[in-house]
Amino acid sequence: MLYFSNTCKVPQITVQPKYRYRGSHAENKDDPKIVKYVSRPDADIVLYNYKSRMKWIEAAAKKFHGLMQSEKPYMHSQLQTMASWYNKADS
Repeated sequence: MLYFSNTCKVPQITVQPKYRYRGSHAENKDDPKIVKYVSRPDADIVLYNYKSRMKWIEAAAKKFHGLMQSEKPYMHSQLQTMASWYNKADS
């Protein structure tokens, strides 16, 4: 999963259809306010396969680019927050 957000308060979503939504935020599973900021790999992704992995990376990059155009204030605020983390120690 790739979340275009600086917060960890997003649903835990997996690609397995049987266990697709889990965690305390399952009620948000179809909430477009969250889904539009998430890039999920296809269920048949093979991470150790270059072409399979790059297919998802390309889709995520296109989604990121689209969000940078359609959600510019949100995306800039997220990136500014993440940029401030460079000198913080890992927790």
